[in-house]
Amino acid sequence: SVAPTSLEVRAGRTGLVTVTVTLDRDALERSVEPTQDPLVNVVGPLPRDFVSNVSGWLEVAPSEGKALRVPVHVAPRPVSDVSGADVALGAADSAPLVLSGREVFQPGWFGLTAPLELVATSPKLETSSAVTSGSTIASGDIRYAGFASDVPTVLADGGTLQDSLLSIGVVTDGNWATLGSAMIPLVATDIDGDGTWDLETAVIKGDPAQDSLFALTFAVTGENPTTGELSWGDLLDYYPINWGTATDLSVFDNNQVVIPIGPGWVGIEEGDTPTFRVQTLSPYAEADNGIIDEVSFTADPFNPHYVFGGDYVLPTHVVSSASSEVTVHRTASTPEEGKLLLLHTLNASGDRAQVVDVTADLPVELAESTTKLTLKPSKAKQGSKVSAKVTVRSTGDAPTGTVTITEGDEVLGTATLHTHRTTGHATIQLPRDLAVGEHLLVATYSGNETVAPSSAEATLTIKAKKVKKAKTSVKVKASSWKVKKGTSPKVSVTVKSSSSKKPTGKVYVKVGKKTITATLSGGKATVRLPKITKTTKVKITYAGSSTHKSSSARVTFKVKR
Repeated sequence: SVAPTSLEVRAGRTGLVTVTVTLDRDALERSVEPTQDPLVNVVGPLPRDFVSNVSGWLEVAPSEGKALRVPVHVAPRPVSDVSGADVALGAADSAPLVLSGREVFQPGWFGLTAPLELVATSPKLETSSAVTSGSTIASGDIRYAGFASDVPTVLADGGTLQDSLLSIGVVTDGNWATLGSAMIPLVATDIDGDGTWDLETAVIKGDPAQDSLFALTFAVTGENPTTGELSWGDLLDYYPINWGTATDLSVFDNNQVVIPIGPGWVGIEEGDTPTFRVQTLSPYAEADNGIIDEVSFTADPFNPHYVFGGDYVLPTHVVSSASSEVTVHRTASTPEEGKLLLLHTLNASGDRAQVVDVTADLPVELAESTTKLTLKPSKAKQGSKVSAKVTVRSTGDAPTGTVTITEGDEVLGTATLHTHRTTGHATIQLPRDLAVGEHLLVATYSGNETVAPSSAEATLTIKAKKVKKAKTSVKVKASSWKVKKGTSPKVSVTVKSSSSKKPTGKVYVKVGKKTITATLSGGKATVRLPKITKTTKVKITYAGSSTHKSSSARVTFKVKR
């Protein structure tokens, strides 16, 4: 629409016309100017960074003469309204980062979110009358810096350092018109903490004549002692800021960018905890060295406070959608309270950077404990009483809880400790039916919320119990002690005991050179002898048992004439 639809302009004067362009947000498509090549060739064909626009003209028709056409163009883009919720890890190893709100997902426009740890903040710069471009200064006024490392995940999955990535997010107070031109972000890296900068990463055009923005990392060869400017050596690493996609990421009319650095390509190794310095450089800066603002932080790529996982569509970004699965993982260095920096690429100006809280329950540092196991006695006869005395001492709180005596997987006894200050005692009576031999016993203290578990070993030797055997006597009966020649008489053997328990076991009947064996039943046995042909002496022997002594008897058979 046009307002007003007509106006009178006197000679030498001007008139103001307001043109309002109304667009269907959902019908917007991001497309490059027909006169521009959608690809640029810097390190190979890559999609061009461009501003999508809608153009037309305003026709001005005078009362007399030819109509004039005034070009009109606008650069609209759909705006998302995505935010993330606070993250509560609790005692878990991971927790979801929940995104919600209006998302953008249409041709050429994809709302993306970069999850990072918030590692630095900076106050807004004071306005200075000395600067000539306030908007450029605002675009270099750093407000937040974020850091993320996927090194732990990549290495755990069998990858190498060359496959991993460090992400450094930078948020400024105002929008830049085009990044890497009037304002250039710089990241200096001191790898080994010796106070000397080893690397510098610059976000600049790969080719000034082409719209292609890169993060280029150079080796540092020196530093100007006056201005602090770093001298560059070899190019070590580079990444296109748009990751080789046609997505509107952060090049134009934005105030946030994620700067990637490949640790495996620039010499960062395990054990290094680099210091990073983020600066913004511009010829419009008030300072003589061209620096608008800077922040510094230290981070461990191998043990960051948080590791992020989920539906990454780019190495640094997930889709800004409630359906995206984004996970925050705990590491060994996770603090009890921290903050994340979420960069929403297509949110409205002022809402692209969001800070959310992260909380985690940290493991309690338990006091150490020591356990002592004393067996009384340590050598005992089978069936006798054995006591296991357990003493637990703590370096901190009282060692309340239980102790358990085990042999292998078998639990022999459990007791509750009686504590006094930092010492606990318990006595456990061991079973009396332990087998003869050596037993390796383990006393285990369960621990509690503030005292760590501990255990101790001791060996118990069980000896066989000596049994007093009952006396026995052998009685032998036969139908007659005189037999016909050639007959085989029977003898009844009875073994009598001095105890009430009937003797068991074997009896051996020896007739000449031949021995016959019989088994007692109820203390008795019947044995048929070999044929008797002459006067024969017979010896009957009870061998004894574990409860009865041995004994024997002799009888004589004569042959009838």
